[in-house]
Amino acid sequence: MNENQTKKNLYREVLNRVRMHAQSEWRRYPLSAIQDYYKLIYQSVWGIGHFISDERVFFEILADEWNGIEPSSSEPLIIDITLDDPIGRLNLKTAKQKGMSLTTVHSLCMHTQSAFSSKLELSFGKLVCHLLKTLDKPPFTFPDKDIKSFGEFAERNNYPLIRHSTIYRTHYDPHYRLIAKASWEDIARVKEGTHFSWDIK
Repeated sequence: MNENQTKKNLYREVLNRVRMHAQSEWRRYPLSAIQDYYKLIYQSVWGIGHFISDERVFFEILADEWNGIEPSSSEPLIIDITLDDPIGRLNLKTAKQKGMSLTTVHSLCMHTQSAFSSKLELSFGKLVCHLLKTLDKPPFTFPDKDIKSFGEFAERNNYPLIRHSTIYRTHYDPHYRLIAKASWEDIARVKEGTHFSWDIK
């Protein structure tokens, strides 16, 4: 197999993962809006680097959120959102329930900022188009006009970072941080013990 064919096969696998992640998100959070699926793919490609510009402020925000949530085991510890470089959403409520420390979560976030590196940035617009095509088929039931409108909005605004939808935040109360698998292996298992395994859900 030549290099071009290998690249095509890898890209097809990425597109397949976009579809699978969208379907998994629908099964887990069926009230998700189009922007919530977009946010998932955005995070899969751009990771956490867009968010941490001031470590002190980041820690204060994380600490406030951590101290304001109740421990819970209703969510998996990690939800995989990998497209190429392995990355997942670390659910803070579950981490707290399992006894993970705030300092470890902070270290994971900071390490992820440098450890995560997707090679799909230049293809992000195409990935969004594929996502929207996926959302135009069952089991999704979004109106065509809403899918088209969101696609136009995203392209017009150069594919921006956006928040979860109001309905998502209201019904699912998300509290998570993006963690690279490389960071997990380097930090979580060392600081917290081998019982914190990267169990992909």
